[in-house]
Amino acid sequence: MKKFFTFLIVAALSFTTNLYAQSEDTKFLIGAGLNYATDISNIGLSVDGTYLINEDWEAAAGFTYFFEKNYVNWSMLDFDGHYVFHNNNGLIAYGLAGLNVTFYKIDFGDTYRDMGDYGEYGDLWGDLLDDVSDASKGSDIGLNLGAGIRYGLSDKLLFTGEAKYTVSSGGFLTLTAGVAYCF
Repeated sequence: MKKFFTFLIVAALSFTTNLYAQSEDTKFLIGAGLNYATDISNIGLSVDGTYLINEDWEAAAGFTYFFEKNYVNWSMLDFDGHYVFHNNNGLIAYGLAGLNVTFYKIDFGDTYRDMGDYGEYGDLWGDLLDDVSDASKGSDIGLNLGAGIRYGLSDKLLFTGEAKYTVSSGGFLTLTAGVAYCF
């Protein structure tokens, strides 16, 4: 799985680097921010990159890592297209649609085994816990739909904000606030 993500990141960077080299007017944004996801009910840190194709269209990719909560680690990859519908006086507003891959890992470790006494059902619970793996992990693919804004704080630094809903078997709303640097 790590090789797959490494491949995706290298491919995305080489793709955007090649596109950037083809045009002097092209801009690339690198950003970071804080996220909150409703059904995950937790805060995460994100990094993202946006390629400004032309005045109306943009391509974006991002990775978010959510802090561990209740023995569960969440992270997600987003690949979105943006359509800019407002660009005036440093304020840019866009609609977005794209692909989301959400990953989870549940890891109880030795938490329950270390408790020692399982009450009157001690033998049963002990046997069951021995049969169950300490860690469970998986992923879910969904569709992102939402909107975002960027506001110029200076020539190179932008404030960013996004709200998007991920349509999947465990759909959720993600709210993001951050900054981006324009190259």
